[in-house]
Amino acid sequence: MIAIIVIIAVLVINPFTGFRNSQALSGTAEEILSALQQARVKTLTAEGGSQYGVHFSSSQVVVFAGAAYNASSPSNQNINLSSVVSISSVNLAGGGSDVIFQKLTGITGQTGTVVVQLNSDATKTKTITINGNGISDVN
Repeated sequence: MIAIIVIIAVLVINPFTGFRNSQALSGTAEEILSALQQARVKTLTAEGGSQYGVHFSSSQVVVFAGAAYNASSPSNQNINLSSVVSISSVNLAGGGSDVIFQKLTGITGQTGTVVVQLNSDATKTKTITINGNGISDVN
């Protein structure tokens, strides 16, 4: 009797776990896209008289003020990623893991891609593309 209940539970829970993970992947990609857009808008509006950028690590995205990322800055806006996803690669022009937007224009020299993947299945990914105009998109 217990074995039957376990089998039924596995059959019911597995599809929901897959759906939840898929939603976490899509949601995280949208959060990263939103962080990039937020930093660009803050730069274009010269909020605080500064330019802004986004720093990427495997489990976190940080919106920061200034021309360079400073991990200890109290003005950093840390966005922790869901525990079921991680940033698997950051491929930006010039290397590094920061996208910095220029005052007045909102353009960036750090064009490229950021790839987010499910920790449980590396074949499930979303790619955020950043172009020279500072516009980002998710594929």
